[in-house]
Amino acid sequence: LSIDVEDLIRDKEIMKIFRPSNKPLNIDNFLEYQTENSPHNMSSQKTSLIIKNLISQPIFSEEKRLRGTIYLCNKSGGFTDEDTTLLKVISADASITLDKTKKLIQLARFKQLIEAAYDVIVITDKEGKIIYVNQSFEKVTGYKKDEVIGNKPSILKSGYHDQDFYKNLWTTITNGKIWKGEFLNKKKNGELYYELATIFSFIHENDVSYVAIKRDITEEKKIYEQLV
Repeated sequence: LSIDVEDLIRDKEIMKIFRPSNKPLNIDNFLEYQTENSPHNMSSQKTSLIIKNLISQPIFSEEKRLRGTIYLCNKSGGFTDEDTTLLKVISADASITLDKTKKLIQLARFKQLIEAAYDVIVITDKEGKIIYVNQSFEKVTGYKKDEVIGNKPSILKSGYHDQDFYKNLWTTITNGKIWKGEFLNKKKNGELYYELATIFSFIHENDVSYVAIKRDITEEKKIYEQLV
């Protein structure tokens, strides 16, 4: 039997069969199935000439939302339990792949946003080592990304803050709370500058990171001091 794929797609009655469904199907005799489920449908005989038998398996997202359905049809001798099991595995793999693709797309969009952000953004691992800085960090501090990745934010220390200051900061964020405050830090060229910072923990797939969103307020501080 020769099947024209374009004709198949244009046939609305046939395409109704292949609509997304949250229930798996296992149909040994498609003509009997169509007759039982659509006894007055005159296209049943035409459809059964194209589709003899089929199995299907839904694809769900992590949130258990239906993503689509995989169909296999027209196996000589009919589908076996092994075929059904294989299709379940394929469906699970497809679900994982789609979820990973979605996360990668979201991550790429998020990265574009934080790269273009006016504020300085620094992300460290749970040990406090820098794993990411955005372009604003480079502009404000004078350090390039490859100079700070793997180092700790202490590279910016000016010596102004005491140990209790940093101990309070770490106690706050490691307990899942948000720390807000000001830093007097030092740029690569030795120039001192003030930063207004918000720092918090971020958990993704059981990995803990710390995110700092900071803004250079040096000029604002100077203007304030002049007014006072």
